[in-house]
This record gives sequence, structure tokens and C-alpha cells, in this order.
Amino acid sequence: MSRVLFIKSLEEMDSFSKWGEVQFEDKDRIIDENALPVGEDYQGRRYKLVAKKVRLFSKREMAFRKVFAGLSLLFSFGSIYLSRRFRKYIKRNKTGIRFALLIDVGRNNFGHASPSVNKKKSVIKHVKTETDIKQEEELPPILSLQINAEKHALNKPLARKYFLSEEFLNTPLVDFLKVMDCSSTNVAIKAMSTRLENFDQAMQLKKRLESIRHCELILGDFIPAWKESFLKFGLISDKEFPLLTLTIIGHVDPEFVERVLRKRLIDLAEKHKEKLDSTIVSPKHIQGISLIHLYQLGAKRINEWMTHLPPLAFCLFSDSVIQDLQIKHMSTEQIEMFFISESRVHMLTSIQINNCVNNIPPRLFSRLKDEQILALHFVHIKNEEIFAAIFNQSERSDALLRALSSCQINEIRKFLSVEDWRKFTEDQILGLDYSLMKQKDFDAIFNGPKIPKLFRKLSDLQINYVKKYFTDRHWDYLAKDQIIQLDFSEIDQDVLKRFFSKTLGYDLIKSLSTHQIYHAYPHFYTGHWKQLTPKQIIYFDFSKHEIDQKAFESIFSRESEEKWNLLEKLSIQSINALIPYFTEGDWGKLSLGVLSQLDYTKIDSAIFYEIFSAQNSNFEKKIQVLPIEKLYQLIPFFLEGHWTALSDQQVLAFDYSKLTKESFDKMWPESSLRTRRLLPQLPSEAFHLAKPFLDGEHIKMLTDKQKRWLEINKNKENVFEPIAK
Repeated sequence: MSRVLFIKSLEEMDSFSKWGEVQFEDKDRIIDENALPVGEDYQGRRYKLVAKKVRLFSKREMAFRKVFAGLSLLFSFGSIYLSRRFRKYIKRNKTGIRFALLIDVGRNNFGHASPSVNKKKSVIKHVKTETDIKQEEELPPILSLQINAEKHALNKPLARKYFLSEEFLNTPLVDFLKVMDCSSTNVAIKAMSTRLENFDQAMQLKKRLESIRHCELILGDFIPAWKESFLKFGLISDKEFPLLTLTIIGHVDPEFVERVLRKRLIDLAEKHKEKLDSTIVSPKHIQGISLIHLYQLGAKRINEWMTHLPPLAFCLFSDSVIQDLQIKHMSTEQIEMFFISESRVHMLTSIQINNCVNNIPPRLFSRLKDEQILALHFVHIKNEEIFAAIFNQSERSDALLRALSSCQINEIRKFLSVEDWRKFTEDQILGLDYSLMKQKDFDAIFNGPKIPKLFRKLSDLQINYVKKYFTDRHWDYLAKDQIIQLDFSEIDQDVLKRFFSKTLGYDLIKSLSTHQIYHAYPHFYTGHWKQLTPKQIIYFDFSKHEIDQKAFESIFSRESEEKWNLLEKLSIQSINALIPYFTEGDWGKLSLGVLSQLDYTKIDSAIFYEIFSAQNSNFEKKIQVLPIEKLYQLIPFFLEGHWTALSDQQVLAFDYSKLTKESFDKMWPESSLRTRRLLPQLPSEAFHLAKPFLDGEHIKMLTDKQKRWLEINKNKENVFEPIAK
């Protein structure tokens, strides 16, 4: 593809590297016509096209050239000439043409050429020469310039009907001047071109622009009539600029002041050597001092004069004083003017902003940079409009929401919408203070597609705070580790029923506490009971929490000796509560520990003989393990073998008042060696109670002391005197 190369003079033709390349849309026409147009416009410049043809040869051509190059050593320059003449008959596969663009020096003041015409802003730069200075001096003062002809075009505003787009009116003047001379039929361009020509004729616009170092004028500035126009301040010469005061520019649009005047002020103030004499200036005279002196004011003086300064002054102070300004003492109008420039706002510290947060108009918060917004003390923001201005459903506000800390979210929660809640990240949601969460907040967060994943990350404390807002599906989303940490006494029975259905809850059982089991067991199925651990079974109070036959059989499986033997580790109250669930064959399997605790008042002879059958190998052990109190309950069922199976300790500790003569004789058979051995050892209390049953051979077995006591007391009924052994 052909290229357009910008150069400043023909001498640069030899310096190929200095050229700047851009695409040239009209290259095809130039190649076809082989023309050298002069005086046409390209990106706002006059130029000449200088054709410089460059041959690019094919392989075939290169071969011929090498041959002729060799022959050139033998032949004269004439042969070389012939080879070049012969070359035109060889097929041309590739040909390239480069064009050099020579800029018209007379138009060079409109800036350097740019590869693109879509540039949004272009600052006019010009290094002044002596000629420029003379030209500047020749220009009449513009502040006093009057256009007297009433019908003059500049005394009337330019009709906006020509301009359908505000974007066009915001076009920088310098960019428009590049295309102003083209032969376009565009109505807007023609109208603006005519307007600019009128300005040039009336006040030498082009010459004034040449003399201005910084000029940010846009096409829209040329629309108003001259009397209402601010152009006189934008086109003012450097010599006149120090004459400007707040009084003079008080009616000027702040946007124009910021865009045009401030940039020139910064440049000129740096060159201005004369400083403001503070001894002759008071706050009352601030309106009359030069803008340059106003720009040079320090932060200390500005803070002292804060209440006397007009709002427009806050567009004109130096950036160097911004971080020392006491923003909290500024009025709303002053703040509004200060916030016209985002770059100026971005220089404020977070402390300054937080000190005046409720004085800043809500619409201006969007001008804060992200770091400033995230540093706000949201807890002090009382106005919902401020929140709406910051988080306005834009891409930027979405990013800001996701950058907030959980603490900040807690501070602004009252302003958050459903859409806002759903933009937060998991880490933000999990870091919230759930004790502050309301029903609407919960519904906004936990009614979206991310519920299952998010729910399983909630802590026990967080769940306890918001479980009152749970629906059935929220309970279903909880993980096992979360459920086992719940206080079941605070959970509705319908919810517990969901936890322990026919198909759910089996994996939870082993992790439940006794307290949780007490509240959940009414909903247990057979499989749930089977999952109980030995520890859970032992600590379960069956006397206070009634179960049914199926539950009993599931807990104390007869097939598992380990489970069945857990009965002996239960409390006596639990064991007795379970007796109704024992079936035939169960009694004989009871361990000695269980037998020692059973309440035998509830059994019949069939159960007694199943437990204490003389045919059992451990028959005597079962009898001897029973406490004396249990023996009294079983006396009605005792046979002779049961009496003789009693241990010596049981016999000696027996309360003989509970026996009949027949029972006593079975316990103390006269022919028994144990009777002969133990009867002399009866304690005095037991001897007294057994006295009515002693006769015949029993008396012969007594000791002398026992006999003497018995003889002495024959005629003294109901008299008891301890007998020393």
C-alpha cells in the first residue's frame, strides 16, 4: 500500500527516517493520474505532493539486472543506458510509489499534522518569534472591543438549528480549522465556517490565535452573540490578562473559566514576578485583585478569607494549596465550584472529604475517584441521595460495591436495593454483621442462584441470627456440619421433621448431642435409632423420653451383644422404663449388672423363672448379685433352691420380719452346714427379728450368749437388748 510521508522541506527527502507515516485516502487517484496537486487541504494543512517512484523488481527482473551489472564492467556507460532502456519491456510484477507531503509554511501555525482526524482535543502550541510579538502588539485590546453595527452577524447568536449534535459544538476549534476549507456540503460545517470568517474579519481571530499559547476554545463558544459571549476573555492577550479580576469575570460560565481561563492563568502566573502585597489587601477587596494574584494566594490566607471568597474563586486557586484547604468550612456553592474540575477533586485527601461529606451536593459525588469513595465514612452519610449518586447502577458503581469492606456494607445497608445486594462477592456477604440483618436484606441476598454454595459457608452464629427468616428450601441448603451445630430447641418441629425423613438425616445422628436427640427423636425412623452410638444410648434418659417397641428393638439389637449389653450401663430409671419392651427370651439375656437394677415389682412368675431358673449355669450368681431390696420383691417367687443360693452376706443382712416360718426354714434348713455355721453369726438386730422362728435344732446351734439372751427374754416380750459377741 502506498504511503503519505510528512516532511517540512525538500531537504528532508534524503533523510528517510525523519518522515512520519500516515495513510492517505486519495492515493489511488494520485497514482492513476500521476498528478502533483498543489494547494489542496489534508488535515488542515496546505501541501504539495512530490512523486518519488520506487521500482520493486521481480525475481526475473533481478536476474536480468545481475547479468547487465556484470556486462557493465566490460562495456561503457552506454551499455548501462541500454540495459535501463531494455528494462521497460520486462513484465512488472510489483511497483510501489511513495509520496512526500510538503507542508505549506504559511499554514504551519495550526499545529503538527496528526495521523488521525478523530483526535478529541488539540492544544494549540506556538513558540513566539519577534514577528509574533509585533503582531500581538498591533492587535487592539479585546476587552473593550465593540461591534457597533446592530445587524452585524456577530451581534446575533448563531442559530442552533444548524447543529443537530452537541458533540459537534464540543469540537476543539483547532481540529475544526483543519477541515474548515474543504469543499464539504455539510450544513453545520458551512455555518460554522461562515461564523469563524466573520470573527476573523471583525477581530482578526486567526492572528489572535497565533499569539495565544494555550487556547481550549470549542465551536460552541462561537454560538452566542458577541455581547453575551465569553470569547473576549478567551482571546485576551497575555498583556491584557493581568487586568482580569473576579469582578470582571463574575458572570462568566464557570465551565468556560475552568476550561479556558484557568489553563492560561497557570501559565502566566508562573511567569508573573510581581507578588501580591498582603498589607494593602483585605478580604473585602478580594473581588478587585488580579486573577494572577488570586492564583498566588496561599492556603493560610484562603482559609482565613473563606467566608468572603466568591464561589468562582475556587476555580482559580493553585493546585499546590488544595490539600491544605479547610474544606469543611466551605459553603455548598463554593464546593460546587471547586468540584467543577475532577482533577482538582482527586487531589483532596480522604480526611478533607469526610469532614464535609454532608455539605457536598449528592450529584457531585460521582466526581470522586474510586479510592476517595472507598475511604468515605459511610456511617456519617445521612442522605440517601448521596448513596444513589455514588452507586448509580453503572459499571463503575458495580465495581465500587464489590470493593467495599463488610463493615462499610453494614453502614450503608439501609440504602441498598435488591440489585445492590446481589452484586456483592461471597467474601463480602460472609463478612457481614448478621445481627443487623433485616428480612428484606436476607431475602435480597439469599434468594438468588448462589444460595446453596453461599449457605454452606455461613457460620453457626450467622445462622442463629437469620434462621428466623429461613424458608423450607433454606433449611434444605444447610450442610451437615451446620445442622449439628443448631440449637434444636429453637427449631420448629416441622423443620426437624425435614432433617430426619425416611431418606435424610442418617449421617447426622452420630454427631448429635443428647440435647439435640431429645428434640429430634420423635421424628426418628428405625434407621435413625440404629445409628445411635453407645455413648448416646447410655446418656439417653428413657425414663423421661418415651420410645416405642420398634425404637427399643432398633437400639438394643438382640443380634448385637454389644448393643444389648448397653442395658446394664443405663441408669436404673431408664432400665425400668424399658421393661415393658422386653419379650420372652430377653430376660434370660440380661446381664448381672442389669439384673441388679431391675424393678421386680412389675414382673410375674414366668419372667422370674426365665431369669432365675435353677437350670441356668449362672443361676446362683444372678441371685447373689441382687441387692437385699430386690430380694424382698422376689420372695413370693422363691423356691427352696433360691433360698439356698443366697450368699452368706445376703443371709446375714436379711430383714427377717419379711419372712414367714416356712420361708425361714427354707433359708435356714436344720440339716444345712451353712445354717450351723452362720446362725451363731447373726447380728443382734437380725437375731431379734428371727427369734420367733427359732426352735428345736436351731436353738442347739446357737452360742451360749445367744441361748442366755433367748432364755432371759422368754418372759420379756418386745424387749430388746444387744448381745455382745
